[in-house]
Amino acid sequence: MYSYRFHEAEAALDSAMALDPYHPVPPFVAVANRWQLSLTEEGFKASHEALLQAIDAAIPRYDAMISRCGRRADILLFLGSTYGLRARVHLGDKKWLAGLYSGLKGWSLIRQAYALDSTLADADLPIGAFDYYTGMHSAPLQLVARLFGVNPNRSRSIQVLQRAVRQAPYAWMEAASVLSIVYLYFEDDPEMAYQYTDLLLSHYPENYYFSFLMGEELVRTHRLAEAREFMPRLRALIERSHPNQRLEWELKFAALEAALAFEEGDLDKALERCGWVIDHYDMEFDWHLGMVHYIRGQIREGRADLIGAREDYRVVAKLGNRTYLVEEARVAQDRVSRMMAGR
Repeated sequence: MYSYRFHEAEAALDSAMALDPYHPVPPFVAVANRWQLSLTEEGFKASHEALLQAIDAAIPRYDAMISRCGRRADILLFLGSTYGLRARVHLGDKKWLAGLYSGLKGWSLIRQAYALDSTLADADLPIGAFDYYTGMHSAPLQLVARLFGVNPNRSRSIQVLQRAVRQAPYAWMEAASVLSIVYLYFEDDPEMAYQYTDLLLSHYPENYYFSFLMGEELVRTHRLAEAREFMPRLRALIERSHPNQRLEWELKFAALEAALAFEEGDLDKALERCGWVIDHYDMEFDWHLGMVHYIRGQIREGRADLIGAREDYRVVAKLGNRTYLVEEARVAQDRVSRMMAGR
């Protein structure tokens, strides 16, 4: 699955479920594989429906396992994780409260699993991820989460995810992926993100998503020569990608070109690449849209185009996607507004 051979993975998972219909891991992996297959071949909008359908198909399998085997900890863990995937759809749509509500159903089952077997290391992934998710929200939502036993402490949740990377037999890869995303887009710590992506690429060097994360991390950590050398590898991946997902990779590549050009001082190229991304943007998450608007805002501010800069910063601030750039854009917007008032 991590090598993007989804049809082969689907056949292997079908065989595994036929051979052992009471093993809790294959149905959950099958849900994730079906989602990624749809995401790749049909696009992110269709993948939401595919994910929800796959979840609905998997839950009766777990109910049958519980009827046959009882409320075993590993069954409850993967049933809870399957329910938790519903929150992923709401995350893409920025429906934060709906995501919290959906996640709590899975959370309850995972906590039951952990109470039955506290050595269940794979539980650290959903626990850490959901704790971090709730920690991104307002105090009232965090209070609601606490009533259900959730600990919305972002620092602690990162420690739980790090433990999953070290100890979880199945979940370590996804925990490393979550940490890379958290550090890169939310904690503004690209050096830590780089370490986890480097680990992932050592196991899956042809993975598109991990490769593009690495490209961003090389630029953000000022490994500019390495980033420049890495670009042809990303271009080759784009050429081999599925046509229905190619625009996503092209957009990420152009955003990376903009960031690299900005760091290297080629501001005209950075502006052109930012404009292309903005004009063609069609991705599930608007993180890269915020990235290129912020870069363009910096260039415009440096060139004394304060009206244009303020508008770019305003766009980023209004995205409300919880990334670190949202707050930086608010600060920059206020700064530029004061500069304009002082003219």
